[in-house]
Amino acid sequence: MPKVINATVEELEAARSELKGLIAKLNKGKADKEEVQPPATRVQNNVDDLTEIVNQNAKVAEEAVGKFRQETKEYCDGSLSTLKTEVLSTLAEEEEARTSGQTQLEAQIQQLDVDVRNAFADELTSLCVKIEEEFATLRQDLTDLIERTATEAAAHTTKVQNELSAELADLRKQAADRDAESRMLFGGKLKAQQD
Repeated sequence: MPKVINATVEELEAARSELKGLIAKLNKGKADKEEVQPPATRVQNNVDDLTEIVNQNAKVAEEAVGKFRQETKEYCDGSLSTLKTEVLSTLAEEEEARTSGQTQLEAQIQQLDVDVRNAFADELTSLCVKIEEEFATLRQDLTDLIERTATEAAAHTTKVQNELSAELADLRKQAADRDAESRMLFGGKLKAQQD
């Protein structure tokens, strides 16, 4: 069974003050262990440390970007050189066989061009169909949302109108009842005055 603690506000305040004192002693002990510096100096040291870290990170990032650029340039230069060598070699071979195979090569190039154009046209068509489907779905969703909102607004308007009509009818009834009471009261007073 949990222990029931009965303490007065004063006792709780005393315990709170004691805890604050202990925390202060711990913080003081910690501060004594560390080098005593004014808060502004500690903040400046922290800012300086952070600035140094940021500068080191920036330097490392700059070196990494430079290294990446150099490696990319070397790779591109090597690839370009390899490609150039292969193209020149192929051109030399093609020059030797040009007279006999030129027609076949042109046919292959034309076929490749047709294939690429067809693939590109098919991809564009597919993309257009997808975009059109997305627009149709979006249009339908918006239409459904508008219809749902309109229905909710109409239902809310009808509800408010019914509530107002009921309140108006109630007020009319109360006014009629008060009018009848007033007539009876004034009629009784008028009759009493005539008698």
